[in-house]
Amino acid sequence: GGNVKKAATMYATTAQWRMHAAVDEIRRLSASEALGADLDLPKHFVPHMHGGVDRTGHPLIIKHFGLTYMHKAVAAGIPLENICRYNIWLKEQYIDALAANRATEWTVIIDGAGWTPAKFLFDSSMIRLVYRTAIVDTAHYPELLHRVICINSPPSVAYSWSIISKWL
Repeated sequence: GGNVKKAATMYATTAQWRMHAAVDEIRRLSASEALGADLDLPKHFVPHMHGGVDRTGHPLIIKHFGLTYMHKAVAAGIPLENICRYNIWLKEQYIDALAANRATEWTVIIDGAGWTPAKFLFDSSMIRLVYRTAIVDTAHYPELLHRVICINSPPSVAYSWSIISKWL
């Protein structure tokens, strides 16, 4: 920790990325506009919400991975690029939640009930999506995670995490 030169490089890289990716424009869109589809679709294919805080004041992000059917979103005609743009939009909403709560990190609760690796890792569009969002999240939204709490998770989650965590 405390490497000022590395931090300055990361900051400059993220500033360039934000301009290139038009993040300020994306953050002003509605959820439907960011996804390029009806607002109900992201909550149908990837149920999620944010609101409230944990006991230590960290904003809560809740995702139901057990009901994740992002491959069906792609099959329904939502381009992978739109889903990645929506991920950026979500992260910017979470950043706003941090500011509103005077917090620097958020807590994520993942409900894994009904989750299987087949829904997630063995679909090429999902692998591309996870990889692309992991790259963006790691490079441009670092050190914002306070903790992840997994509930109702089947044993396959541990196996899948061992693969995903290598990308992060």
